[in-house]
Amino acid sequence: HARHAGRFGLRVPSATADMPKLAARKRRIIGEFATYRQQAMARADFTLIRAQARFLDPHTLALSNGQRLRAKQFLIATGSRVSVPPIDGLAEAKAWTSDEVLDLDFLPRQVVVLGGGVVACELAQLLARLGSRVTVIQRSAQLLRDHSPEAAHAVTAALQARHGDDVTTALQAEQRGTGHAVQMALPSLAALLRLTAPAWI
Repeated sequence: HARHAGRFGLRVPSATADMPKLAARKRRIIGEFATYRQQAMARADFTLIRAQARFLDPHTLALSNGQRLRAKQFLIATGSRVSVPPIDGLAEAKAWTSDEVLDLDFLPRQVVVLGGGVVACELAQLLARLGSRVTVIQRSAQLLRDHSPEAAHAVTAALQARHGDDVTTALQAEQRGTGHAVQMALPSLAALLRLTAPAWI
């Protein structure tokens, strides 16, 4: 908001992010929430068992503490972890995952975001608002491919208008060479785009 203070008749000379304090605040909030959820689970009207589990059959679980549990149905809610796309050279470019971006204690000058899903758009907007130059690259024809074209258009327009982000869709990524320079092949236009950035997400 400070960056657009002129719209409200305000003069704000500058507004910069203190990344170490921002990251510390994020960790503190998550820690408080995790502690609250653990306490809530301990008080809940169900039995909480901390153990490793494996299926013996469709209706029986064997736990690492020696217990066995039987049920007609089981609900598996183990959470998720980041999936890294199989792009040649991405490991050598030392790309960050979304989890690692949220733990940064510095602001990258320029970032390329591979993907145009919800998390990718959130991170692109976050980094752009903090001051990074952001390029978003998406394989499908639009950002937010699982959402309506209207929603995708609104998000794309907002990224471009408010932050000046580069948004490129229908693009396949393939690294040729080493380091942070990655060559992108755009089959629909038979064109090549070479991008260099100190950070890839």
